[in-house]
Amino acid sequence: MKILANGKYIVMPGGGTWPTPMDEGPHDDSLEWRLRYALPDQLIKDRLHAASVVSAYRELIALPRWRRDEIIRELRAAIKHTHTSDSESGTPRREASDRAGSLVSRHSKPAGVS
Repeated sequence: MKILANGKYIVMPGGGTWPTPMDEGPHDDSLEWRLRYALPDQLIKDRLHAASVVSAYRELIALPRWRRDEIIRELRAAIKHTHTSDSESGTPRREASDRAGSLVSRHSKPAGVS
């Protein structure tokens, strides 16, 4: 399995590239958060990645179970490998709940502002 773009895509053993739900780095805001709250001019790459995830999801649903299971195994292995590589390099990965908490505090309006 070949992993591309810091875990955002994998190349399947039989060919074809599949997007993963990974973000580039452990300290990035999540793709979901950026699509919801970032300024429109900051979203070009994110919109393209999200479109590829939606397209892959549509294809995954239409595939036979054996092929779908094969792809999901590869995606899980890529995600696990990416997490392991980050921890081996000394780069701590924050849990989603940690990122969400920092996003809320960093991007929330001050108290009393509506």
